[in-house]
Amino acid sequence: MQQLEHCLVKSETAASFSDELNVLDILTDHKTSCVLYFFRKTPEVARMKAALQGAVDRHPSIGGALFHENSRIYLKHNVHGVVFSFFDAERPATEIDWCSPILEDSPLLEPAPASEDVLSGKAPVLYFRLTRFEDDRCALGIRLVHSVTDGVTLLGFMNCWAALYRGDDAPAANSHPRAAINELAIGNGHKPSPRFSVMPPPNFDFGKEMAENRANYESDYVELDDGGVQRLMDRLRANQPELSRSDVLHAMLWKAFAVFSDKDDQDLSRIYSIFDLRSVPGLDIPIDYEGNAVFERYATLRFGALRRSSLEEIANAYRTQIKPITAEEARQDIAFLKREQMNGSIGDKTAFYTRFSRASLADCLSGTGIYVNDMRNLKTYAVTFEVPTLRYELRAALGFAHIAIHRSEKGNVAIRYSGPRATLKQQIAMLVEAVR
Repeated sequence: MQQLEHCLVKSETAASFSDELNVLDILTDHKTSCVLYFFRKTPEVARMKAALQGAVDRHPSIGGALFHENSRIYLKHNVHGVVFSFFDAERPATEIDWCSPILEDSPLLEPAPASEDVLSGKAPVLYFRLTRFEDDRCALGIRLVHSVTDGVTLLGFMNCWAALYRGDDAPAANSHPRAAINELAIGNGHKPSPRFSVMPPPNFDFGKEMAENRANYESDYVELDDGGVQRLMDRLRANQPELSRSDVLHAMLWKAFAVFSDKDDQDLSRIYSIFDLRSVPGLDIPIDYEGNAVFERYATLRFGALRRSSLEEIANAYRTQIKPITAEEARQDIAFLKREQMNGSIGDKTAFYTRFSRASLADCLSGTGIYVNDMRNLKTYAVTFEVPTLRYELRAALGFAHIAIHRSEKGNVAIRYSGPRATLKQQIAMLVEAVR
């Protein structure tokens, strides 16, 4: 790897003001999250930097820093700017394993800042590394301090940057650096559907729990042989022909989670996942809609039932509880969540049908919940400089059981699992055994 450029890009026009972070903003304990975008062609670097300057002008929180005052934490806008570096990989992109987990020390990412430097305001909160391969493909690695910006704001910033590069009108910035969480009403209003949960009142131990949990959690990755998964599907569908592959995969993950949990048999467990609204008859999502169309949903069973029941029984319970029934129910949920999230991504052409209540936080932090992100059939947000992205990946280790399902280059079901270090290997071994 040869470094060709390394600099700070800071706004020359934005004012320097501050936002106070609330308890939900600091859930991730100021750790960094990592994102990779892969492109078929390397953009023009000088033009890319100029567009980045314009995007930082429009999103001054992105170039900010943390500071403390009277035991409160603030994000001061437009302090350091963002880090931008450009590297030559000196090898072809074909040597990259596109589906492997993003490692903390990946050469496609800027090094993580020290936690004490982030907390003291000495370090920037957003880092970009552009890596060019021998075949002119490239990777754009992103490292962000998650406590100061959420996915909604990051995607808004990325699309603003790309629009300025292309010479298009840039989308407006969100009203708050953590737009989705900041605008979330806490348990208020009518809940039209029993299939998603409303966020409970804030637990001010969340930040402490997150920090403690992270020390005991790790991430791993496994591919399940597609032939084995299909044989399992054929066996379960003999009695339940309506079961989908998603139903069965969720049942496998939920059962493994329960078997190795220390919770009592009578304790309730919830599995949170996303439901594809495009499968709802009559909802009439526009054919040219560019984004995902998903809701967060949950199903509930007692730990004892999960341990004793067959995969077929668990898959059927999951399917029965998590599926929306009618287009009208989905419309009510959309209207409800639009009222709950007044700003954020509401109305964005790539996020209009994507709504999350984030109620999963309390259950997952308590060890009774598991969150599954089934990415196999999702569209990805298009961050297009000159040509579409090849692939979008996100590494998440949030201090609770978080699972991403996608499809590997070999066509197998690939599972990226962040879970308790003490039982993670055993849970993964149970998944592998189920499809032998």
